[in-house]
Amino acid sequence: MSEKGYYLIFGAQMVNKGAQAMLFITVSEIRKRDPDAEIVVFIYDKWKSSEDPEIYNMRFVPITMKQMMNLSGTAFSKAYVIGKRAKISKDDPKLREIDGILSKSVMAFDISGYALSDQWGVNSSLFFLSKFAMLEHYNIPSYILPQSFGPFNYGSAVKNALIKHYTKKYLKYPKLIFAREKEGYDCLTEDMGLKNVRLSNDLVLQSNNVDIKAIYRNIPDFRDFETGSSDNVAIIPNSSNDRYGDSQKILKLYDELIKWLLERKKNIYLLSHSSQDLGVCKKILENYKDEGSVHLIEADLNCIEYGMFIRKFDYIIASRFHSIVNAFKEHIPCIALGWAVKYEELLDLLGQKQFNFDVRALDGFEAFFEAAEKMDGSYSKQSEIIKERLAEVQKSSCFKFLDDVIKT
Repeated sequence: MSEKGYYLIFGAQMVNKGAQAMLFITVSEIRKRDPDAEIVVFIYDKWKSSEDPEIYNMRFVPITMKQMMNLSGTAFSKAYVIGKRAKISKDDPKLREIDGILSKSVMAFDISGYALSDQWGVNSSLFFLSKFAMLEHYNIPSYILPQSFGPFNYGSAVKNALIKHYTKKYLKYPKLIFAREKEGYDCLTEDMGLKNVRLSNDLVLQSNNVDIKAIYRNIPDFRDFETGSSDNVAIIPNSSNDRYGDSQKILKLYDELIKWLLERKKNIYLLSHSSQDLGVCKKILENYKDEGSVHLIEADLNCIEYGMFIRKFDYIIASRFHSIVNAFKEHIPCIALGWAVKYEELLDLLGQKQFNFDVRALDGFEAFFEAAEKMDGSYSKQSEIIKERLAEVQKSSCFKFLDDVIKT
């Protein structure tokens, strides 16, 4: 460890490539200002990626909610988590390891993306908040990087009051909180009365590039995937859509979409932006296994490889939020099938609001195919619109505050 101490990152994961991109960019931005930075990434539960963590120029340490509560030195350490006592032995060697890291840390960043919301239940929100009780106990300056927040209706007055109490109490501690959408900003400032919140665009969208040398110990050979020479379209589903929309209706839409694309002589590629979505890709493919123009990419692409691959498409139809963000970074237009306000605000920001669809309101497919027809006839124009809008977005960065807080 350097004399300065550790930089901590919470909320990262490698299975979801959007989360991976947020991690890579955050590490790159830290090392841009402190090339010798020693970075510890706290991952929840255990390492789940197929990759060897040793290839990365950062240290990954598992941490659980019980461990964070135990180390918070507050009422959290005595709290119940919906009926489960949050107890853990103080003699636990893993707890001592985490305590040793926290005791020698200089700064912490949270890149959860979307964790504090009734969408994921009370436990998830307590998990998110408990880290700030812990960081405050260790007096570690903390920053919440751009992400979504709210809504906060947990289904009962008791649960609502519990989360509101802890949110107001512990989210006062971070020096800055960046809310990605206006709705989340309003939830934190108006409903929770927080004064440390700033409105900011997505951190992946704001970033111009990633310094690969800051990420890997030895730069690997990134895989390149072949496509047709032209007329390429990608479909990137999201298994979470089944939770918010009618799964059979969504599958039917994909089926009709592939038929529609085949009529227009497109080369169609099904790919997952999270390993959780490969099963959905395979379901969509079932009716087209013998169709030579429909391809399944089963490889687990990292976010760098995804960015390289996505450049080969005229446009995409996507449901993973950061699959859309990464496509926009490469000026690739998208028809979005989402389920939250973050999709609407993102597409509006890049001049693409007409191509946003909510899976919770798919009453029919007529409007979707009208948009698809427009996209197919104007994707070059849409790409130029995205390019112009993105240039404006990238004139500012949520990471500018690091110039003042990282001293080398």
